[in-house]
Amino acid sequence: MLPHVYDDQERRKVYLHILVLIDMVTRFKCAVVLISKNSLEVWNTIEKIYNDFKNPLTWPALLMVDGADEFKGYLHEE
Repeated sequence: MLPHVYDDQERRKVYLHILVLIDMVTRFKCAVVLISKNSLEVWNTIEKIYNDFKNPLTWPALLMVDGADEFKGYLHEE
């Protein structure tokens, strides 16, 4: 959770969380602010990062995430 709430006055959204993505091979790091830790929002953000042509990333064969609740649902397969 962010220590200071980032308030976007133009879009009227309040961002409370940061998603940090680190690619171990290319050492690429990216941080994106999120409104919630909903698994769909997290998945859409990861998809947006990987599909951005400016990034040196290719989709991994294995996406490793921690065991937090935001990764259950769209990112978690039983």
